[in-house]
Amino acid sequence: VLRVKPASAEGLLQQIVKPEATYSNWGLFNRFCLAIELLDQAAEVGGTGMASIYTWIRFSANKQLDWYRNSNYQSKDIAHVQKTLTEKIALVAIHNGDVEVRRLARMTLGLLPRGGGDSEQIRMGILNIMRTHGIKEGHRPGIEEKFLEEWHQKLHTNTSPEDIAICEAYLACQFSGDPGDFYRVIWENNGISKEYLENMYHPIHHAPMHLPHMIPDFQHFLWILKLTHSGADLDVSLENAKGFLDGELNYMLHDLLQHRTEWWVPGKIVEIRKRLSGYWKHGFPSRDVLLLDVALEDYFRLQLQKLDYSNLSIDDALNLIPLILENALVTEEDQELMMRLSHWSKLLSGERWTGTMPLQLLAASETLALTLAHHMDKLLKLVAPCAEAIGEACNVDQSYITNFAEESVRGQPLFVLSSVLRHVEPQLREAGGLGKWHIISQTQRQVGQVQVVSSLASVQGQAFSRPTILLSDKIDGSEDIPENIRCIIATSDVDILSHLAIRARNQQVTLACCSDLDAFSQLKELEGMRASAEPLGDGEVQLLASDEADQPALRGPSGDQPIAKLRVPPLPPKDKLVVLESEFQGIESMSSSNGVCVGPKASNLHKLKQAIGPDLYLPSSAALVLGAFERVLEEPNNGSLCVTLQELSSLVIQESLDESGVPMGLETIRQNVVEKLSFPEELRSSLKNTLLELLNGTESPPALGELELEEVVSCVLRVWASKWTDRAWLYRQARGIPDEDLLMGCLIQPVVRADYAFVLHTANPITKDTEEMFGEVVCGMGEALVGNYPGRALSFVGRSVDGSTSIHIKTLPSKRTGLFIDSDTALMVRSDSNGEDLEEFAGAGLYDSYPTVPAKEATIDYAHDPLVNTDQFREQLLEKIFAVGKKTEAAMGGVPQDIEGVVKDGAVHVVQTRPQIL
Repeated sequence: VLRVKPASAEGLLQQIVKPEATYSNWGLFNRFCLAIELLDQAAEVGGTGMASIYTWIRFSANKQLDWYRNSNYQSKDIAHVQKTLTEKIALVAIHNGDVEVRRLARMTLGLLPRGGGDSEQIRMGILNIMRTHGIKEGHRPGIEEKFLEEWHQKLHTNTSPEDIAICEAYLACQFSGDPGDFYRVIWENNGISKEYLENMYHPIHHAPMHLPHMIPDFQHFLWILKLTHSGADLDVSLENAKGFLDGELNYMLHDLLQHRTEWWVPGKIVEIRKRLSGYWKHGFPSRDVLLLDVALEDYFRLQLQKLDYSNLSIDDALNLIPLILENALVTEEDQELMMRLSHWSKLLSGERWTGTMPLQLLAASETLALTLAHHMDKLLKLVAPCAEAIGEACNVDQSYITNFAEESVRGQPLFVLSSVLRHVEPQLREAGGLGKWHIISQTQRQVGQVQVVSSLASVQGQAFSRPTILLSDKIDGSEDIPENIRCIIATSDVDILSHLAIRARNQQVTLACCSDLDAFSQLKELEGMRASAEPLGDGEVQLLASDEADQPALRGPSGDQPIAKLRVPPLPPKDKLVVLESEFQGIESMSSSNGVCVGPKASNLHKLKQAIGPDLYLPSSAALVLGAFERVLEEPNNGSLCVTLQELSSLVIQESLDESGVPMGLETIRQNVVEKLSFPEELRSSLKNTLLELLNGTESPPALGELELEEVVSCVLRVWASKWTDRAWLYRQARGIPDEDLLMGCLIQPVVRADYAFVLHTANPITKDTEEMFGEVVCGMGEALVGNYPGRALSFVGRSVDGSTSIHIKTLPSKRTGLFIDSDTALMVRSDSNGEDLEEFAGAGLYDSYPTVPAKEATIDYAHDPLVNTDQFREQLLEKIFAVGKKTEAAMGGVPQDIEGVVKDGAVHVVQTRPQIL
C-alpha cells in the first residue's frame, strides 16, 4: 500500500475506530484482516502506534467489541488470518528496533489465537462426531440434541476462541451429568453468560444433553480447537513448538509440565526461558517458540500470584526479587532493570542482617519500587489515551475504559514484584530501625479540621479560613504551605532538607509521612472532623478527634500583615550592574554601597571566603546586582515592555484563578520577560568582560564565545522572570510583600561537575540540638535533593565526642535518578534576591536557578557506587562534610548554617551558605 502521508498515531486510531463504530457488517475476521494491514503503520509510528494495536486487540479479546456483527466466515479463513497476523506480530516482537514496540507487540501476541492448525477439522470434526453418534443434523434423522445443532451452526460459519470455552464447559457437564454445570463453568472460567450465548449472531439457546459416551471424541475435538484458536496456552504451545527445540530442552519442558505445581517451578521456568531465548531471539523466529515463551512467562506470573506471602519468611521473599528480575530480563532489554538485578544479587550474596545491611536492603527495595513504577508508568501512558479514543468511539462501558490501563499494567509479569516489595518493606524498615512514620517537621500539639486532598499541589494558593490538618496522598517537596495549615500528613516521603521541609519548620507546621497505607486510611476516616495532631515520643503522630478550640498560629502569616519587611537598596548606577566577588557588598552595607548591593547568597559566600581563606573549596563568583533588572527595564528599548509588565502585574491581582489558585497572567509576564526584554549591549559587554576575568582565575579557563555568552544571558532572563513563578507570587501575596520590593539579583559561578551533592544543617533541624548536625547526600547535583526527587537521600547526624567525630547513618540513598552536567565549561546562574537566604526567613526554592548547559537526568547504579557499598569511603566522606560544616559555622560567627555543597573527586566544595532558621 502506497501512503501519501506518513503514518501517525491519530491516523491509525481513525482507521481502527471507523469500521468498529460505523460498519454494519463487522466481526472478528474483519478485525484481524484490518490488523494485518495496519501493523506496519503501527510499528512505523512507534510505541504509541503499537499501543493502539494492543488496546484494540485487548478490547476485542475481552469482548468489548463485536465478534459477529452480521458477519460470517469459514473456519479455514479465520484460521488463515489468525496465522498470518500472529506470524507478522511475532516478527515485530522479535526484530523491531524500538523496545516499546517490541514490548507491546509481544503483549498483543499473547492475546491472539494462534491460527493455522487443521482448521477444516473444526467444521468437519463436529459433523463427524454428530454422525458417528447418531445426532440429528439438518434433515438427517437421529437424536434431537438442540445444543449440538446450534453449536454446529456457529462452528460452521463463526468459529472463534469462544468455542474452546464452550467445549470445555460441555465436557464439564458431561462428566458431572448436570446440564447446569455448562453455564456455571463457562461463566466462571471465561465470563460468558447464558444471555450472551443466546444473543450471538448464531445463538445457542439450549443446554446440553447428558451423553457421556461422547466424551473421548469431544476431548479430541477440544485439542483441534486449541490448535487453531489457542494462543499462549502452555500445553498447546509446547506441542506446536517442540519440533524446533533440542532434545534436552524438550525434556526440561515436559518435566516442568508434569510437575507444574511444585515449589521449584518458578526458578525452573526462568532457567528454561533463558535457554529458549536463544531460539526466538537469535535462531529461526518461529511464532510457536515465541508463543511458548509468552506462555511460560505468564505461568511464572500466575505461580507467584498464588503465593501466600504472609507465610513466607523475609529471606525467602528477598530471594524472589532477583528471580523476578531475571525473568523480566529474558524479555526486556532494559539497562535499569539490569542495574537493579546486579545490585540485588550483590546484596543477597553476603550477610544480610549486620551493620548497615538492613538499611542497604531497604534503600534497594525503595529504588526498585521507583524503577517498577517508572517502568509501568511508561506502559500506562501509552495505552490509556488509546483506550479512551477507541472505547468512547465504540460505546464501551466507561468503567472498563477507566480501569483498562491499570489492568494492563497489573497483568505484566514484572508487576508481581510489587507484592514482594510490599511484603518485605515493613520488615526491612523495622530491621533498619525505622518505623512506619517519618516526622520531618516536629511542633507542639496542633488542632484543626481534617481535610483530605489528593496532593498538596492541588491546594496551592487556597486560603483556609480556619486551622486545618491536611491529609495528602502526595507531596512533591516544592510546594508552599497555605495559610492556616497547621499539620500535613502524607503517604509519600520527602527529604528532611527539601524546600517543603524547610518551609514547614520555618512556619512551625507539623509535617510527617506515614508509610502504612492501612493506618493512613484510618486517619482519613476523620475527614471533616475537628482533631488534634500530636507527635509522640516513638516518632509517630497521633491524630484523634477533638473538641478543643482553635489555637493561635505559632509563627507565620497573619492576615495581610507581612511576615518580614524586605530591605530594598537604591537602584545601582548603570555602569555597575555586574561585579566580581572582590566588589561584593551585601544589603547590610547599602548605606555605603552607592546602591551596588549583591543578594544574600553572594554576600554570604564572600563573607565565608574572607573569613576562612584557602582552607575551604569555594567557587569563584560574579554577580548581577540587586536592581539590575529594574535598570534594564528603564532602557528606551524596553519602555513598552515596562508598561506591559506594570499593567499585567496589576491585572493578576484582580483576574480569576486557575484550578490551583494561581492567576493565569503570571505565565504571560514570565514569557514577556524571557522573550521580549532587550538586554543592553553595554551590559552584555560588561557581563562578558567580568566573566572572562572570573574564568581566567580558574584552573582550566573555558572559552567564552558569543554562543556561550548568549546562554548566560538567556539564563539571566529566566532567573529574572522567576520573580513571577506561581510559588513566588503566592508566597509574597500571603505575606503582604509588594512586588516592587522584591529585587532579583543573580549569582554566577562555574559549575563543579559533582559526583555527590549535599545539604548540611549545622544544628539538627528536628531536635533543635545545636551540638548535632544533620545532613543529606545524593548522587549528582543538589536539585535532586532540594527539589525532592522521588526516593530518599543518604541522611546522617554527626557530633563531636571527646575530640573525635561520631557519625550515625539514618538512611541510605534510594533515588532512582540523579542530575548530572556533562561539561567542564558550564556556568550556574543562581537567583539571589533580597527576599531569600535572610536571617528572618529562608524563602527556600521560591526563585529559579539555571545552568548554561542543562543538567541531564541519569539512572543511578548503586551496585557500583562506593557511597552505598563501601563503608570506609562513606565514613570518610561524611567526616569531611562534617568538618566543613564546623569550619563554615565558625567562620560565620558561630551562627548555625544551612550549607549546600558538592563533592568532586573526594574534595568538598561549598556553593552556598545561609543562616539556619531554627
